[in-house]
Amino acid sequence: MSDNPELCPLCYNPYSVKHADRVPRSLECGHTFCTACIQKLVDLQGQGVLCPLNCKEVTVIPAEGVGGLKRNLLVLGLKENSKEYEKCKNCIKTTYPPKSATMHCLDCNASLCGSCSDVVHLKIENQDHLIRLSKSRDDLSTSRTSRTANTSANSSKSEKPKSAGMFEECAEHGLPMKIYCKHDKVMICTLCRTSNVTHTSHDCNKMNVDEEKQRDSIYIMQDEVDLMYERFLRARGVVQNTIEDLKTNSSTTKDQVSRAFRTMRMALDDTENLLLGEIELITQNRLHGLRKQLSEMIEVSSKAKSVSRRCEHALNQEYFEMLSTKHKLDGEHLSVMAAMQKTEPIFPSELSCQFPNNETIIGDIIKSGYIVRVSMPPSDFEATLNDKNDIVLSWKRPHDLAFTYIPSLYVVYANLGENDDWAQFTQVSVPNLTISRTHSSILSRKNVQFKVTCINAVGESESCQPRCVYLPSISTSNN
Repeated sequence: MSDNPELCPLCYNPYSVKHADRVPRSLECGHTFCTACIQKLVDLQGQGVLCPLNCKEVTVIPAEGVGGLKRNLLVLGLKENSKEYEKCKNCIKTTYPPKSATMHCLDCNASLCGSCSDVVHLKIENQDHLIRLSKSRDDLSTSRTSRTANTSANSSKSEKPKSAGMFEECAEHGLPMKIYCKHDKVMICTLCRTSNVTHTSHDCNKMNVDEEKQRDSIYIMQDEVDLMYERFLRARGVVQNTIEDLKTNSSTTKDQVSRAFRTMRMALDDTENLLLGEIELITQNRLHGLRKQLSEMIEVSSKAKSVSRRCEHALNQEYFEMLSTKHKLDGEHLSVMAAMQKTEPIFPSELSCQFPNNETIIGDIIKSGYIVRVSMPPSDFEATLNDKNDIVLSWKRPHDLAFTYIPSLYVVYANLGENDDWAQFTQVSVPNLTISRTHSSILSRKNVQFKVTCINAVGESESCQPRCVYLPSISTSNN
């Protein structure tokens, strides 16, 4: 939420009397939001609006609609002569609604919100940047011009860097040292390479050849990260939409259960409350997991963008600096690429509930087909390799709901069908399975995806989120 009284704490847009949607209005609890945001709350919740801040107080909307709520004159007074903010270009792709760009970096020439500005300028290379409030951006244009001129003057006085094409002479042979020994990490001349017994067995390359090879490697690394970053952003959007769908489906499922129980005798009240509690528990557990996943994906996205920028920075460095930076980037590159493989939401948005234990009410409930459904999917599904490179699949039985049939079988699926379509691999009665690396269906494959479903008295559940296993070659495993 925004701490700036001039901005709506929901959409981060500035209040304004010039636009009807931007007029600030107060709920009964005293909290203020723009007219457009309150109208969205009314569309979702009806005439009784729950304050989205921590107080959670309900406000009854007047008969004349949102326009009948009291305007916050104090906020209007603060905002009358202020100007509109731009949207933060850094978080506009990842945050909805985007935050207002209240900060402006003169060195980056970028308008950012406070959070993005902190993230960008915590990096060592950006800590000396000149940052001002966005509304003073025009007044500081002259300051930036003079600062740039001073920087150019100082750099012209500094010592000219040594040309990359100039090589030092070998102290032993007097020849230019144009060859780099990777083993000893030193420059040598051609005679050192051919006459020195030590260097003849080492991996040596001409300086320009090795430099070009390393630069090509960094280019490839950057392209991989950028491509995966774009895909990962789209996957984050899917996770964010899943969270909203889960909230909506949770509310719908609660209403369905309540309507079904209101048609029964008063003796079913305790059962109804128990079932609603189970649904709320599942919803909160899933929301917690999905929010944690979204938070981790945002962190991975930030790391991926950082790796990409550091790759760009490395390409502008001298060779030895570039080589040192590349060594540091290798591990981070692999770590980020591995982290961005997980793109599917860890939980689905659908909910279901059943009543298998009370036969006297099954007859009534069975008529409501939207209540009696199959089991929930398995939870905590993992696919790993053991020390023999065999595939180990493990999962947990879905959480027990009141009046829910217990799964009797688990069906394992793999993408081993035609054109890598999903096909049933096997059925097991226990929540784990070990598959030999030499199994005929996976012997020639480099990776396989698996997923699992549950079967109970009603039918087969949806599948859990699939997991991919990368398989080492048989020759490598034998060695």
